[in-house]
Amino acid sequence: RRTHDPRLILRGLVFLAHVLIDLKDRERTRNVLEEAGELAGEDASWELDAIRGDLALLDGEYTEAIKFHLSNLAWTNQGGETHQVVVDMRALQLSLVGAGNAASALEVAELANLHERQSGRVGVAPGVLAQLNDAVAQSRELLGIDAAEDAIARARRIAPHLRVRRALQLGAQAVTSLPTR
Repeated sequence: RRTHDPRLILRGLVFLAHVLIDLKDRERTRNVLEEAGELAGEDASWELDAIRGDLALLDGEYTEAIKFHLSNLAWTNQGGETHQVVVDMRALQLSLVGAGNAASALEVAELANLHERQSGRVGVAPGVLAQLNDAVAQSRELLGIDAAEDAIARARRIAPHLRVRRALQLGAQAVTSLPTR
């Protein structure tokens, strides 16, 4: 703050928001996001929607979480940020399974796995790996063996350059079919 440079202040706020959301400190994350949002305006390059999506996910607001993660995924894909694309796909997976959309969650999980392998960019923090594995297991249990294998097979049939588009499509379909809370 001492620099009085809005971009440096914003960079610090974004970093702080990531730390706070990782700590699951919802209230302070909200406060930091509000201040960061005022400085960032409509500039999606600050990727505040990813943090907003994580906050909505923590709050159990799955439709909102999906919307924010879709927004950020579209932005990062357009910008070619392969690491953040994988992170956003993983977050979308968690939001979808939270919303009870197991088939889409499992398909997005496999799309993310394939994208991660192709790009060589790891999109899973060690602390999140167990959560993602639990989400896959939950999706498989909800779907049953045959439907789970079908979801994975659908993902594997998608051409590499269309994987993100398919994840965006699955998320958008979920938003239109889920009730808002």
